[in-house]
Amino acid sequence: DDEQWHGDKNVFTTMLGLGLLLRLLPGFSSTVALCQLMLGVIYPTFKSFAAIETKTSKEDDEQWLTYWVVYASLNMVERLAWPVLMWVPLYGVLKCGLLMWLVVPRFLGARVLYTGFVRNMLYVAAEALKEVPALEDVVKPFVDKLGGKGGVRRAAPQSSVAGVAGVAGVAGV
Repeated sequence: DDEQWHGDKNVFTTMLGLGLLLRLLPGFSSTVALCQLMLGVIYPTFKSFAAIETKTSKEDDEQWLTYWVVYASLNMVERLAWPVLMWVPLYGVLKCGLLMWLVVPRFLGARVLYTGFVRNMLYVAAEALKEVPALEDVVKPFVDKLGGKGGVRRAAPQSSVAGVAGVAGVAGV
């Protein structure tokens, strides 16, 4: 076990050093940011436009609508977790890989994340939001219309903190 720890420690130290070194290289951060913009926004926008304009198939419409819901959800999570994520070595490169997995229809990454996590997380959030008096008129009809469609199970009323923690329980994970 002690040898395993030293091996893991060396890999972590190497990754941390490489991440810090690459962060200091001129242009590396800009290149990663451009990659994220192209993979996360420009390419999906073009593909969404093409999907809207082709009326023959609904599969591409569903692929790109699902992508945008997942992308927006991940963007919110990233914003909240940024104080931690900024210290992850090569986070930008890892995010590029994630975006690539999400946008390539062959991998169905957006669909996997949507059905496995995002869908239930948003449903739990909608359930919690319908209890907010200012949002009740907007959210309640939507949640009531959804009912149990698509295998989404209603969560028991919870506080907002417990609601986020209870997503895994709602997802059946």
